[in-house]
Parts: sequence; C-alpha cells; structure tokens
Amino acid sequence: AAAAAAADIRTSSLTDPTMKLTGHKGSVYALAYDPTGENLVSGSFDMTCLLWHAGGDCTNYNVLKGHKNAILDVQWSCNSERVVTASADKTLGWYDAPTGNRLKRYRGHEGIVNAVDTSSVNPEIVVSAS
Repeated sequence: AAAAAAADIRTSSLTDPTMKLTGHKGSVYALAYDPTGENLVSGSFDMTCLLWHAGGDCTNYNVLKGHKNAILDVQWSCNSERVVTASADKTLGWYDAPTGNRLKRYRGHEGIVNAVDTSSVNPEIVVSAS
C-alpha cells in the first residue's frame, strides 16, 4: 500500500507527466533548461527559438528570430537572462530572454556552427564550435 501511495506523489510542477510543446514549423534540433530549471529554450530548423515556462502548462512566452538558417544548438547564460544560439548560417545569436531582442550577432566561423556553450560563472563568456 505504501508503494502505491508513493507512486501517486508528483515531484514536478507540470500539469501532466508528459507535455507536448507545439509552435515550431520545423524539426527541433536543440532544447535546454535554464540554470533555475524554470524555463526552456527550443531551437529549430524553422530558424527560430521558442522560450517556454517549464512548469504548469509549459506556455510559450517569447520567440527569438534573426537567423537565416536552422538553429542547431542553444544555451542559457548562467544568470538565466540571455540565450545564445548556434546556427547553420555560420553565426551565433546573443538574445535577451525577457524581451526577445537580439543583442549581438557573432560572425567569424567559416562553416556551420554546430555547438555552443556558456560559462557557469560569467554570463558574458560564450564558446562555439563549427
């Protein structure tokens, strides 16, 4: 009886055990939680990122635009205020998560940017690989 009661305990703030996030018009290539665990960012072939609340109904609260090709990787800054994106358009995007504004476009890669990461201690440090 105790095992059955333990199975009924919810350990998440989601309204259902499995949530389907809809909104992209293409395949999703990347997904990342912010450091607080309260937000998600998804990056897609449709050249956008969608920002989501990671609890309750997982509502979409912002769209990040500006790339000219698929978004292949995404990461949050350590303070959860910025999102960095890696794209097949050979650039990185640096976005303000609350407003959705692109703050900077990083150029310099000669090929598709496949991966991006951020520092766990400095919200302004970004590394990327192509």
